Amino acid sequence: MPDLHNSLPPEYYEILRAKGGRITPVVSTILLHLHKNRKIYSPLQLKDAVNQTLVNDIGLPTIYRALDRLMQA
Repeated sequence: MPDLHNSLPPEYYEILRAKGGRITPVVSTILLHLHKNRKIYSPLQLKDAVNQTLVNDIGLPTIYRALDRLMQA
């Protein structure tokens, strides 16, 4: 798994932590993908990106939970 924490600005993590958010590999991967590409993605597109990066079978409910956490931050 890539070192996602060193790929993003530390402010992202500070904001999440300040709001009580957990920084999971899925959340980090979504943030990294959005930060690097600066485009709008569907949850299905994010699911594909997360699964390619983490080499896991992450389901859509997990993606929606991660997006919900990010929206609350």
